[in-house]
Amino acid sequence: MRPHSRSVTLLWLASLACSDPGSPQHPAFQTDAPAYVLVATAIGYDGTIGFVFTNPNPTPAYIVNCQGATSLRLEKLVGPAWVAAWAPALRECLSPPIVVWPGAEYRGVVRVIDCSFLSSCAPKFAVADIPGEYRIVWNSVLSSYDHRGYPFSDPLALEQRISNTFRVSTTAR
Repeated sequence: MRPHSRSVTLLWLASLACSDPGSPQHPAFQTDAPAYVLVATAIGYDGTIGFVFTNPNPTPAYIVNCQGATSLRLEKLVGPAWVAAWAPALRECLSPPIVVWPGAEYRGVVRVIDCSFLSSCAPKFAVADIPGEYRIVWNSVLSSYDHRGYPFSDPLALEQRISNTFRVSTTAR
């Protein structure tokens, strides 16, 4: 089977900028811009982050998903540490894995929807001050896939599932 690119819109996330996938200066997982603005809405904040994952391995990568939505999280740099800041609300289903062949790209969009202006809803940012330095961590990108048991396989190396860093700002409420 020939490697190919696959573009999909994820329910909640986003984008690109890569020339040598896998090297420390050019991770396999890149956003499409160095900065993003989350727009204040009646319920919280809304924005999108585009990304591309280029499989740097000699074997396929398998992305666990539910109708195209995958398990990602935003982490914020707070002092010297990365802390979990936001994760999408996901349906609980299991679709066939998305296969990314060696050297192929998978492009997606993270739709960041936050409802912090309401008392009882999700998802919400877990950090008090949203603006700052962020990265995306992709939870379920696997080195192989066996549907007969859980976990389905071992995840790819963490450095292949962490995006470059980027800035997030917000508009006034």
